[in-house]
Amino acid sequence: MGFLSYKTLLVLLPVSLVLFYTAGRFEKRKLQKLIILAASLVFYYSYGKIPFFTILAATGVNYLLSRSFLPDSRFPLKKPVFAFSIILNVLLLALFKYYTFFTGKELTGIIAPAGISYIVFTQIAWLTDSFRGETINTSFPDYLNFILFFPKVLLGPIETHKDLIPALNDDKKSRIDYENMCRGLLLFTAGMAKKLLLEPVFAGGADFGFNSPDLLTLPVAWASSFAYTIQLYLDFSGYCDMAAGLALFFNLDIIQNFNSPYKAVSVNDFWKRWHISLTSFLRKYIYFPLGGSKKGTVRTYVNIMIIYLISGFWHGAGLNFIFWGAYHGILCVLERIFLKKKEYTGVHKLFRIALTFVLVNTGWIFFRAEDLKSAFYFIGKLFDIRSLSIDPVFYSSFTLDNVAFVSKHLNLAVPFLYFCTLAALIFTGNLYEIKNIKKAYNPLLIALVFVFSFLCMSGVSSFIYFKF
Repeated sequence: MGFLSYKTLLVLLPVSLVLFYTAGRFEKRKLQKLIILAASLVFYYSYGKIPFFTILAATGVNYLLSRSFLPDSRFPLKKPVFAFSIILNVLLLALFKYYTFFTGKELTGIIAPAGISYIVFTQIAWLTDSFRGETINTSFPDYLNFILFFPKVLLGPIETHKDLIPALNDDKKSRIDYENMCRGLLLFTAGMAKKLLLEPVFAGGADFGFNSPDLLTLPVAWASSFAYTIQLYLDFSGYCDMAAGLALFFNLDIIQNFNSPYKAVSVNDFWKRWHISLTSFLRKYIYFPLGGSKKGTVRTYVNIMIIYLISGFWHGAGLNFIFWGAYHGILCVLERIFLKKKEYTGVHKLFRIALTFVLVNTGWIFFRAEDLKSAFYFIGKLFDIRSLSIDPVFYSSFTLDNVAFVSKHLNLAVPFLYFCTLAALIFTGNLYEIKNIKKAYNPLLIALVFVFSFLCMSGVSSFIYFKF
């Protein structure tokens, strides 16, 4: 079904909201939670009957296992059960995502559940927090809502129980909050515009370079890699904006997953701004339990490498993803060694942003390339001064030739598009920084962007991060 489907926007969402706020008028909070759960179950069921029941069964097992960790539980074998529960979830993820990588054989006849990577990490977070005594006694319907809440089940963010469960039980969130509605519509419309209006433009430029390696020259390689760097951000942050907007329609806040990542002044800073929930998960549940930075310099660097290797492998079952994780781990270690020096901290902020952007952009090549060999070939072309030409077809790949005037000047329009987009990503604020929604809210503009985006829905492709 997905966010960007007519069934979701014209049926599931409006019906759910009408029922939700009708129940709210009669102060039926339990009924409201059941309406959210029903909407989430219908949404997830649309991705397949077998995956639906697989995740439902896994969620039920995890819930039962977590019950043994409650403070009033007299179950004597909590540590073995905790270890078993973590192993069980890792094996579930390995079966659906890494079977081919480890065995070299295709897993035939079995469909991987949608959002399996996010669901497994969310369940691991719940089990760990329950084992540590940080969770409260939660009903199974509330737990299902926490795991399967439809705005975030497919691509995150990776929530913890503190992010969602208390809000689900807050009676003050039963009635319509018009500020939440306005902010939600603003975020959802912005996400639609990113995904439907802007992302396809840069997708053409990225595809040109990565799908036609024989046509790569130095400027085309840089331009194509920049196009993918922008495309990936528009795709994933667009999803997260829409997810946050949908949640606000139900008076629920999900954690911010992006904070202007291309404004980062270092790679470490980038990971505080990009996929924030994943970084938080890795720090809380892996980095800190390994000792964090409290067991000496060498151990700190080893721990950093471990979490970035895990991050790389979590993103995809391929050597290119593992190498991408190692690449970021090495950069973060080098930054811890050298960035404290005055010679670098005194460098102009804009230069530090530009350097970080180039380093991150180079890393994304491993994300987009089919394999390591293709990635290294592409990177080699970034520095191949023997070929400096640009094939005119490259400009046409941006699908800007619908306007007659622009089509005659694509060699100027495409660089101008890059300049404007990068300037907006680096020098402007993001929607989450808006304090006064009334000043930022322009109903006519939002309506126009929403309608225009809605009309472009029929040709939309799936989200890039969906395959991760």
